Order: sequence, then C-alpha cells, then structure tokens
Amino acid sequence: MIDRIRLGRGLGKLLCIAACLGLSVPANVAPPKRSATPADAQPLALPAVPAAVDCASLRSADVSRSVGAKTVVADATIADDQAPSAYCDVHVVVDDYARFELRLPARIWTQRLLFGGGPGAQAAPGIDLSRFATVSWEDLGRRQNEDVFANDYRAHVNAGYRGMHLQVLAAKALIARYYGQGPRFSYWNACSNPGREGMIEAQRFPGDFDGIGAGCPPLNTTMNNGLFHAWGVRTNTGPDGAAILTMDKLPILHKAVLDQCDAADGAKDGIVSDPFSCHPALAAIECRPGENPASCLTPAQVHVAEELYRGAHDAAGHRLTPGGVMPGSELAWTATVVPGARFGGPDEDRLATERAIRSHYSLPALPATWRLSDLRFDQATFDATTALSPLHDGTNPDLSGFAKAGHKLMLFMSLGDTNVLPQQTILYYLALQRQMGPKAVDGFARFYLLPGVYHCGGGDGPVIRNLLLPLMAWVERGVAPGALAGVHVPQGPDGRPQDGTVSDLTRPIFPYPYTARYTGKGDVRDAANWVKGPARPAPATLWDWPGAKFYTPGHMKWCSATATALQCRSTQ
Repeated sequence: MIDRIRLGRGLGKLLCIAACLGLSVPANVAPPKRSATPADAQPLALPAVPAAVDCASLRSADVSRSVGAKTVVADATIADDQAPSAYCDVHVVVDDYARFELRLPARIWTQRLLFGGGPGAQAAPGIDLSRFATVSWEDLGRRQNEDVFANDYRAHVNAGYRGMHLQVLAAKALIARYYGQGPRFSYWNACSNPGREGMIEAQRFPGDFDGIGAGCPPLNTTMNNGLFHAWGVRTNTGPDGAAILTMDKLPILHKAVLDQCDAADGAKDGIVSDPFSCHPALAAIECRPGENPASCLTPAQVHVAEELYRGAHDAAGHRLTPGGVMPGSELAWTATVVPGARFGGPDEDRLATERAIRSHYSLPALPATWRLSDLRFDQATFDATTALSPLHDGTNPDLSGFAKAGHKLMLFMSLGDTNVLPQQTILYYLALQRQMGPKAVDGFARFYLLPGVYHCGGGDGPVIRNLLLPLMAWVERGVAPGALAGVHVPQGPDGRPQDGTVSDLTRPIFPYPYTARYTGKGDVRDAANWVKGPARPAPATLWDWPGAKFYTPGHMKWCSATATALQCRSTQ
C-alpha cells in the first residue's frame, strides 16, 4: 500500500509520485558527472544464502511466540520460480491488525532485510533489491479512513508504535524460518509517514534496524496533520466556501518569490536555497486599479499567501506551529491548499484533517458531526489536538541506545514540502544535538536539507540520487557519508521523472547546516561548479511555539489500552 503522510488519509496520488521515487531517480537516468560520496564506498559483498525450507511450508509456520502476538501467514507462494530472482511471496497478519507482504529471495538472498513505505519506496540505483528480503507494503489499520480509530484505544497504541514493531519481529522470525538464519543487516529506507515510523523505531526500538534512512517525516504528526493542515485549508477558504487563492495565481506568486530570493546563493537557477532568509514582499504583485486581474493577486489573495508563510497562530499572534510553508514552495500548494488539476487539494485535505482531529488525535473521539469549520485556533485547541502527542509523535531526541548499538541514521527534509512542515524535522535534529552533543550525533547521524524539492520528490531542486547505498556503506564498512549527489530530472505531465530522461541539474547536497555555493563560473546546473558553502543554521525562533516541549526526553510514553482508557508511562 502506498501511503500519504497520513498512511492512507488522502493525497494518495501525491505520495504515489513521491514514494515511488524513494527520493531517487529512475535507474537509467544519467548520473551526476562526479560523485560526492566518500571514495565511492560500497557495502560488503555478502555471500548469497538459499532457502532452507519450501516456501509453502511458511503457511503453517507459527511465529507468534517470537513476535509476542498472534501472527498468521495468510499465504506463501513462489513467484517467478524459474528465474534467478525467484522469491517467496509471504502475506502476513499480526495481532489481527497489521498486514504486510514479505518477499524472500529463494536463491540469492544476501542476508539483508529492507523495510520501506510501499512498492518502489526502497528504490535505489545500483542496488539489486531482488537480493534483499523486503517488506514491500504495510497497513497499520487505517484502511484509508482514520475514523476507524474512533474510541478504539487498542488501535491507537498499535498505530502509535506497537503495530510496526510487531511487523519487524514477524518479518525477522519468518526470515529465520525460511533461511535457517536471521538477517545480518536490517535497514529502513522510506519517506513521508513511513519515514516517521522509521524514526519511531530508532527512538523506541533501537535494536530493530542497523541503518535507518528517513525522509520528510511528520515527526510531530499530531501538530502536522492537525493544526498545520487545518490552518492551510481554513486560511484559503472564503466565507462562501470557495478558494480565495487559485491555481492560476501561483506562478505569479512563485515568480515574485524567485525574483527576490533566487540569487541569494550566487546563482539564478529557479531554486530558493535558503528559504529562512527569504521574506517576500508581495506588494508588487497586488492588483492596482485598472490592472488586468489575471496578472496580479487581489488583496485577499496576498493576505492568504502571507498567512500561509506565517503559519498557524491565535488571535493575539502567538504561534501554534513552528512556522508555515516555506517561500519557494508555491507551485506545490495545489497538493493541500489550492484547488488544482492533479491532486485532491483542499477538499481532500479538509476531509483527511477532520478525520484526524476527530478520531485519531482525540480520545474520546469528537462527535461524528464535528467539522473543520468548528475548529478554533487558540491554545486550548492546541492542547486538545496534541494531547496524544506522547503516543503518536516521534520527537524523542535521546537516541543513545541506537548510537551505542553502532547503528546509523540518515535523515532528510524537503524545504518545498507543503505536506510535512519542514521546521519540525529541523527542530528534531537540533534537539538531537542539544541532548547528545554535536560530536556524538555526528558519529551516527546525518541530516540533509533539499531546497526546491516538494514532498519526497518533485519540484525544481535536486533530490538525493541514492540514500540507501551510503547508508549501507556507513553501517557495513564504517565509511561516514559527506556530501551526497543530488540530481533533478525533468518531469512529465503526471509529475513523475521520465525514464530515459537525462538529468538537467546535478548538485552536491551537504550535511546540515552547510549549503552548496556556486563558484561563479560555469553552468549553474552542473555539480562541478558548486562547492561547500557557509553554514546556515535555522533561526532560533523555531523554538518559539508551545510544541517545543515535545522535543525532550521523556515526552513520549509507553501505553497499554483497555476498552475505555489508556494507561501510559514515560519512555525515559
């Protein structure tokens, strides 16, 4: 199942476009001219291990004791039996709740397990995934509608963290049955809500994975899928229920932002490299008397844009989120805020946000008649909509258990993302450094910001060509990654990079807080003409909102459920 940040709560088309990229590009796209990874490090050449038992025998395998919950193998059949890449296709249900598909190579397994966020999400050029045991889709019980959580306390705990961990335990137990041994290395590589799940694995179950690659994760999901999305939909809805800012005005707005901020990094390339330093003045594009309304924004439309950049706040101006959408992201606003041709936009986002607040982030659930129009933007609403943050969010900055085990984390965030508020991921990395110290963090984690990139892909900026390969080299050979190779591929009408298309931009992507700087000579779209630029840390004002307290050890909790209540204790 391919999921949006809410794992089936809307905008499925968008995440299909994004997650199928895996923040990567088609394997036959021309690579950058020079690699930015240290010494082109490769993972270990592990010998292949064949299956020790017949695939069909897994149908009767009972691994419930190893998992700690009822585990049923619904089916296990060989696919492509005559091919070298034949695999055992296993469908599993854990605890009558979580479902997943496990693909086990029959002859060429190289002793690795790879979890991801859906078909294609694990894609990585140069890596033959047919040699991995892979979890190719997952379902944590949402069934495309978060109203199923209404007053189901057990489902809340499973969705918060337990269901995913059970899937990991079940996958490893079945691998051990099939091959007679468990995986030597276990990896997570996913974007969007599956990226959040990977981060929760690192925080709550540090022994599950040797390496985790997580992109655009809604770590503070109760805020992200609550007030952040609610603010966007409500801000752009007029008294008549129609959208105020419309799709035809987005190119005008985007051009105005580029005119003011594009060249700040020394190159005019259609990318706002440092959106935190971009404060667009929109008076120049506001319609004047007699001006053609198709060429400018009305005062009401300018106000909407300014409020979207500002982010949710109460009547007194006090912030309820750590910020708003970033300058440079305007053309992606059709994903959630502005009605557009390809995505569900505000109608779909309104419904998804209503369900999230009503049933997923409220216990007891709000009445079925509750609507987003009933929401007030104030401290009381913030407290109510984030009350389940200790259960559902992934904001614990104490990864000492993960680090002590020698495990590695590679985290990235798209600055043009309008589905997941970029500031929350930046805050998490800053909290990680505050808690553990920059030197300790540098020993096991890397964080990359992607200017001009939308949710998990798309946009005008370069995406990471390959995250999994440097992660594996770090885990297996101890080669720490530096700058990664970034690439942009022209997109077709459906928003996907086109197979066989030559990349039209390459650029090194440096670990946070460093940026790429144009040398001033040569093609601005060629990585050879970019070097490591100055550190540009995010502004300290990101902490000035009521959710800053979520990014502390002990905020997250372990919970058990009865039919009518949760019983929780601190994870510290």
